[in-house]
Formats: sequence, structure tokens, C-alpha cells
Amino acid sequence: RFSAKKATFLSGMFLLSPAVILNSAIWGQVDSIFTLFVLIMLSLLMNKKTIPAYFVFAIAIFIKPQALFYAPVLMFGIIEHVFLDNFSGKKFFFL
Repeated sequence: RFSAKKATFLSGMFLLSPAVILNSAIWGQVDSIFTLFVLIMLSLLMNKKTIPAYFVFAIAIFIKPQALFYAPVLMFGIIEHVFLDNFSGKKFFFL
């Protein structure tokens, strides 16, 4: 809902926030990195780029297994791309 310039600014503010840096350094949390990969996966799905979304999802699972909670979103993206958009057997096997 934000413009690209405003979204980039807000992302930079979050990335350079002392609280985020301190939390990551002291507790070893990787939540922001995990969230980044989940957001990239969602962006790829919205742009109908399913193959890269699969790989980004796999990386998110390697970072934190809680990424499996987003599996239904990925499955809906697969169903929408393969079955709801002019289904064919060739498209099913060779996205």
C-alpha cells in the first residue's frame, strides 16, 4: 500500500534499527532474515513466479522450520497457477 520509495525507506529504518541489531546480536535471533525470505516468497507468488518461490520457501525452511506455517499459502499459489488458470497436463509437470 506504500509507494516504492516509502517502502524502501521503512525497510531501511527497520534494518538499521538499534533494537533489531541488539536483539539479533545478543539473542542470536534470525526472525528478520526469516521474515525477509517469507516476504520474498509471497512477492514471487504475487508476480506468478512459482519456481523461484519454491526455492525461496526451501531456504526459509532451512533458516527456521516455522516456515512450514506458510505452506498453505504456497499450496494456494500452486493451485491457482496450475489448476485455476487454464489447466493442462503439460503445465502441471513443466511449470
